[in-house]
Amino acid sequence: MICLAKYRLILDKDNSNKYYVKSEENSICPVCGCCELKVIGSRKRGALQGDGETIILIIRRLRCRNCLRIHHELPDILVPYKRYAGTVIEAILDGTVTEVCCENSSIFRIKRWFAEISEYIAGCLCAIAARPISELKTWWEMQPAGWPELSGLW
Repeated sequence: MICLAKYRLILDKDNSNKYYVKSEENSICPVCGCCELKVIGSRKRGALQGDGETIILIIRRLRCRNCLRIHHELPDILVPYKRYAGTVIEAILDGTVTEVCCENSSIFRIKRWFAEISEYIAGCLCAIAARPISELKTWWEMQPAGWPELSGLW
């Protein structure tokens, strides 16, 4: 899966709840780092919004020419493997559940899921923060062409 930060949602002229995700960045294989990904199709991905409406996003399927794995381009409004949009999950975790149309059992499951992964995320962030800047810089310089330029951070 490839998470997109720069994209446009293009409304389908026949269906007001259907959008095409148009990437505005070069995708890189998250497995091997190859920059050559071939579009092999698309698929529908549904997401429930806070008002209970379901939107359908058409996301691209890409195959890496190096490792031959298939990846999907997900816009950052979606949380991987979750059926609710990111704004809904954020509202639930912030405690502003009065704004969301969601069952109590779903709210409980989302809170439990986040509690389970929060320690892992915190550990990952601590591990990254504990690395010396020179090691991170060396790692970043080894990444393939097409990765963002971060020379101003060092």
